[in-house]
Amino acid sequence: KPQNPDSRAGVERGNELQLLILLIRTASSTGPAGDICASCHANATCSIPQDGSGHVCICMYGFIGNGRTLCQDKDECQIGARKICGPRAACHNTVGSYACTCMGGFRPSNHRTSFTPNDGTYCQDIDECGRHPAVCGEGARCVNLEGDFECRCLLGYRAHNASDPLQPLRDKGSCKVVDCGPPPAGEAVRVLSTNGTAYGSVVLMGCKDGFLWRRGDNSSTCGPDGTWSRPAPLCQEIQCGEPLSKPHARMLWDNGTRVGSVLHYQCEEGYRPSTNRHSPSTNRSVCGEDGQWEESDLRCEGIVVFRGTRDYQGAFRHEKRQLLHSWDKWVEVCLSLLPATNYTISVIALSTRFTANITTNTSLQGNTVVFFLGCSVYQVVVVPLDGTVVFDCRSRGIPGSSQGVPPSSQYITGQFPLGHMNDTEMIFTVGDGRFHGGFLNAPLKRGTSYYVILRVVSQWKEAGHSMGFKSTLEFTSKYPSHLES
Repeated sequence: KPQNPDSRAGVERGNELQLLILLIRTASSTGPAGDICASCHANATCSIPQDGSGHVCICMYGFIGNGRTLCQDKDECQIGARKICGPRAACHNTVGSYACTCMGGFRPSNHRTSFTPNDGTYCQDIDECGRHPAVCGEGARCVNLEGDFECRCLLGYRAHNASDPLQPLRDKGSCKVVDCGPPPAGEAVRVLSTNGTAYGSVVLMGCKDGFLWRRGDNSSTCGPDGTWSRPAPLCQEIQCGEPLSKPHARMLWDNGTRVGSVLHYQCEEGYRPSTNRHSPSTNRSVCGEDGQWEESDLRCEGIVVFRGTRDYQGAFRHEKRQLLHSWDKWVEVCLSLLPATNYTISVIALSTRFTANITTNTSLQGNTVVFFLGCSVYQVVVVPLDGTVVFDCRSRGIPGSSQGVPPSSQYITGQFPLGHMNDTEMIFTVGDGRFHGGFLNAPLKRGTSYYVILRVVSQWKEAGHSMGFKSTLEFTSKYPSHLES
């Protein structure tokens, strides 16, 4: 079959190209091998392909290029460190290669500083707690974590300069023991013993002297939260209360009832402490720690007390005490009392605690001389002598003279309050016509005889008493009269 001339020409040109390529390869293969290898790049190697087609320049591992004019470094880390080095590792590119290093908290399983994963090396966790047991310090527990560790304070410890859990290598924190501070004591509580104030410390407490335990525990422990487990016990002050009174004795004290308070008993007026030569009594009592007053064996013996007063002599007092010792069923008491006096007498029998109060008054007897003051007055009475004369010294109805004419019967011619007289001697002229104490001293009649009487009138218990008074009187008269004193 005839062919197209153009087609035949194309076939001929193809055959010519194939022949040219064959000639070139043949020439290459037939040339010296040293000529090819000498042209390889410094980072390439000359090798023979498996098909035996001749020597070829190939870039070394870690380089890419044509092997002859270009072999540049290949950055293996570009595909990702995790993909090429594995987890928890970092990739570091090098000229013609790369290296893997482990992140903080991890180390290569081959125990070297770096590795390539083609040998099976990987990054494994470092157990910091196992390698450094004391890394957390006192009072902390080391806890290993994936690639890290932390310190946790033990019970009874608190984080200092950091928060719990802490990392001492980063924050410089530490765990310090919990301190509860001073024990829970109060004004009435004292510490008996303690082994400190840190966590776990125990304190024993008790009541101070003068106080009694009422409720609560006497021990407390310092807890992990920094507080004592129990409050101080309740101690109440000991009070002895009101002391017992003693018959016929008064108490001398400051009204204190706490422990150590002291009181003294003192016999009342009219009593005295009993005497016992074998066992002297004590008048002292002290409030004890048992809340009781010590017993005082003081006994106040009975005596007789009498007090005398006079209504007509306000400043007058007659007081006296007299011991009374008698075992008789009927007791007789002899007292030395003053006349014209009102007395209150108290007789006390200690053994039976019986008191008898007696009120009495004394009168004037015999030639007793009494000097009356205050309510007492001198009265000068004039009695004319005309037949039979009767004069009653106790009479209160004696009149005074009037209009300057002396009456025919007895009359008062002058009155002088005793309290106004300072001298022991008084000169009085009967009939001088003057007023003395509200009474007119009327002139006497010539040729008449008179009795001139000086009497003392006193007032007490709202009853008047008149009595004669022994005195020395001196009378002068301008009239020839008969005067008697």
